[in-house]
Amino acid sequence: MPRPPTATEERFDEVSLPEETLRRDTPVLRARVVYLGADKNKSVTMPGQLSVELAEDEAGTALRDNAHRLARQMFEKEYLDLAPAEKAQVAAKKVERRYREMKQAIDAGMTSYDFRRFDATGSLIRERLMPDTAPPNLRGRPFQWVEHAGHIAKFFDLRGPSGEKEFEVTAKPEHMEAMTDFIRRSRRGRASQAADLKETLTGAKY
Repeated sequence: MPRPPTATEERFDEVSLPEETLRRDTPVLRARVVYLGADKNKSVTMPGQLSVELAEDEAGTALRDNAHRLARQMFEKEYLDLAPAEKAQVAAKKVERRYREMKQAIDAGMTSYDFRRFDATGSLIRERLMPDTAPPNLRGRPFQWVEHAGHIAKFFDLRGPSGEKEFEVTAKPEHMEAMTDFIRRSRRGRASQAADLKETLTGAKY
């Protein structure tokens, strides 16, 4: 239980040191990666993924409900398979809660980024295309939101068969400093690994 400080006790006015201060984890950023090429079915798969954990928090921005669990409990069906009357029964009982998202970029698993312009019926996937407010060279081009900083760095450096730039990486101004710093560090790390590999293979540094 909370208690007031005693007369001889020093007032508590510190803040907790966040764990990420001492970790060298890949940061979670947010960038829009725009495909500049002509491949209508472009997709890119990269090692690593974004792990998302939810913690219930009244001030959280993520809204979730228990409709899917209720559908299985009440009707032994998936929510999408329910009849309209059954969905109405679930809606009457479901509870919505707010959660705080805790994201972490991890090395395990794989992530696939799909830059297709058209769906299986040949219709444009409009929500995947850059808006008219974007710069002229990016308007109407397919994009994906990317939050794994390691993937952002790789997209930034990807080049086509003739050395042409394949992707444009855009981000909010407040994220740009952290993003460019991570890309620079990633390049230095790759250069160091390449030098170590060359030394191992040749037995000498150049």
